[in-house]
Amino acid sequence: LIITHIGALGLYLGAAIVFAHTGTFAITAIAGLDAKLKAIVLLLVLFAAWAKSAQVPMYMWLPSAMEAPTPVSAYLHGASMVKVGVCVFARALVSAGEIPEIVGWVAIIDAMVTMLFGFLMYLPQKDMKRLLAFSTIAQLSYVFFGLGLSVFGSQLAFDGAVCHIFNHAFAKTLFFLIAGSFSFTLGTRMLPKLRGIVKKYPISGVGFGVAALAIAGVPPMNTFFSKFQIIAGGFSVGAGNVAILVLVCIMVAETVATFAWFLKWMGYCLPGEPSEEVAAGAPLPRAMAFVFIVLIIMVIVSGPLSASWIGKEVERHGLFDRQHPWRPSDRHVHHGGRLQEHQACHQLVCSAVAGARGTARHARCHYRCAGAAYVGRICLYHQGRPGPLYPQPRIQEDG
Repeated sequence: LIITHIGALGLYLGAAIVFAHTGTFAITAIAGLDAKLKAIVLLLVLFAAWAKSAQVPMYMWLPSAMEAPTPVSAYLHGASMVKVGVCVFARALVSAGEIPEIVGWVAIIDAMVTMLFGFLMYLPQKDMKRLLAFSTIAQLSYVFFGLGLSVFGSQLAFDGAVCHIFNHAFAKTLFFLIAGSFSFTLGTRMLPKLRGIVKKYPISGVGFGVAALAIAGVPPMNTFFSKFQIIAGGFSVGAGNVAILVLVCIMVAETVATFAWFLKWMGYCLPGEPSEEVAAGAPLPRAMAFVFIVLIIMVIVSGPLSASWIGKEVERHGLFDRQHPWRPSDRHVHHGGRLQEHQACHQLVCSAVAGARGTARHARCHYRCAGAAYVGRICLYHQGRPGPLYPQPRIQEDG
């Protein structure tokens, strides 16, 4: 409670800055700030997100929260509080227009530190729920890493980060409920005491294996698809930035190491003859077995579903041209984080300023929304590419 409230101060300060300069608390107003204020506001939002999503240095509260009942832990990690931080930061990025690169650097560097810290904290854990707590910390760092990459122009990494929020929920909920079933039927969730699970509890054993493979990002589990998007987006950005390329390679190495560590516990806990604690365990209730079967199915099918859903949304809005992914559609422009019909909602006039060689380098876009004039984002060109997240509006040169 104390740590998350400290983090919330960042959100309050960021909201105060936005209100002081725009007269509104609307998150889309971030786009109207100058570059310096925008960076300050986004970094304050990022600080608040670190606290809510238990990232370094604000992670301490999450492992201690494992004393809660297992269904509460499953909800907390799968769909509730820890996902709030990444969702708020993602929404802020979508609404901010052109984003200063310092925001991306801070996001990906802290994500990398958290990722490596989370993995190192796997190693001494014997309590299954504490292991899963540090796993959540590491998994959310992948999301922050993808969101940070989007600042450098990777829409694919942003989509992967959003998909990972969705996919991780099923895998982590399944894993926590498996841990809870061990506490219920065996009276312990200490990993060294769990052997021969598949022979005594086949459904729990299969659920354990599926959840472990999903956390490690092994195909065809759901998190493979979202991790693949983040990593692919990272390599795309890293093609022109050696530092980012190195960080992406470290992420790949951490993912492989995570797979090896969970594979070790799978090999220890699942096969063989049941240990004394497992052999003396109570039967698994049918209600628990039914929930496990549903979640196992969702872990497998939700990855392609989430990826296809995002692809359909992009195609439905006509945001990208398949042949020219950086070319905008004729139907839409981006304003304040929302896609709106050009003819119905905006009158866009872009005056391009010719550069030294006669090419358009930047343009200030003027929007007219609901009868009120609004000076929007400055669209900067970087070697012919638009700013992060969204393609540039069509430019009409003066004269």
